[in-house]
Amino acid sequence: MLGNGQASAQTQFDATWAAGAGLAFALLVLLAKTATTFLTIGAGGWGGVLTPAVALGAGLGAVIGLPWAAAWPGSEVAAFAFIGAAAFLGTSMKAPFTGLILVIEFTGQGATILVPAVLAVGGATAAATWLSRRAEAR
Repeated sequence: MLGNGQASAQTQFDATWAAGAGLAFALLVLLAKTATTFLTIGAGGWGGVLTPAVALGAGLGAVIGLPWAAAWPGSEVAAFAFIGAAAFLGTSMKAPFTGLILVIEFTGQGATILVPAVLAVGGATAAATWLSRRAEAR
């Protein structure tokens, strides 16, 4: 939870905890990281939002990927974490291509799951844009 989020994100990408701890632990880590990130930013803490965004996206991806992997054995939770990180980072930066490339560079992954990642980043960006425009119209 503490720190810039690199260790939290790497844990999600490695999926080292997934076999034993499961969904409850992943959800707990995601909620704790979200709370600490918001509290730090709200308090005026110094630092960036790049690695916290990657950590939060990876956490969301893991929370979605764990039930999927339980229903369809052989699915990689780390792939869901990668896709979640790319979608969250690209959307939060309002730079989808940059977010995708940064996550590919951070993880050294991407060639085998590039198409799902591009679709997720595009869908997340479209949803965020639609929600933003809808909120402005009110």
